[in-house]
Amino acid sequence: MDTVILRDLMSKRQMSISRQYSVVMSLKLLLGFARDVLNIGLGIDPSEIPLPKRPHPQGETLTNEEIERVLDAIQTSTFAGLRLRTLVEVLISTGMRISEALSLDRRPFEQGARELDILGKGGKRRTVFFSERALTWSRMFLGRRADGHPALFITTGAPPRRLSRYDISKYFIDLRRKAGIEKNLRHTSYATPFVPTCSQTA
Repeated sequence: MDTVILRDLMSKRQMSISRQYSVVMSLKLLLGFARDVLNIGLGIDPSEIPLPKRPHPQGETLTNEEIERVLDAIQTSTFAGLRLRTLVEVLISTGMRISEALSLDRRPFEQGARELDILGKGGKRRTVFFSERALTWSRMFLGRRADGHPALFITTGAPPRRLSRYDISKYFIDLRRKAGIEKNLRHTSYATPFVPTCSQTA
């Protein structure tokens, strides 16, 4: 089937762009498998099939009041809770993406680093600065660790491994529910530097 006809049919069925993208990507993978693995001759090069252009996700902004509600909803008495609080503090402090924060290693924090050069989206390097609060929570979290894994954020299983976006997704969904916030916490930014109340100090 001509991909233009396929796209037209999906549009007539009012399929979202994201759904259309998934369908066309699956088709490309299937055709690539047929050509490269099954050695089936195709009349089309899968790499030349255009993908629908997906809109860039629009980040939302959390207010200071919403940030306080998020922090208040985290129970830090457990390992997972302390890990989540540390991650949120790092995100608030630096404005890093979750994937960037999860790529951090523990060694700079153990050595007292207050800033780091990181490799961000598009391979661009930039310097991020950590607040004293973020560093304090990082030290508290590392103090609970009994492993030698180099990652700052790890899973709770044995053996531990570096935490991934997939691992942390359910925690943010639950945190959003507990804090009573409709915004997607994985795609948020902060309009102003967070000024904690007395209850928010470490």
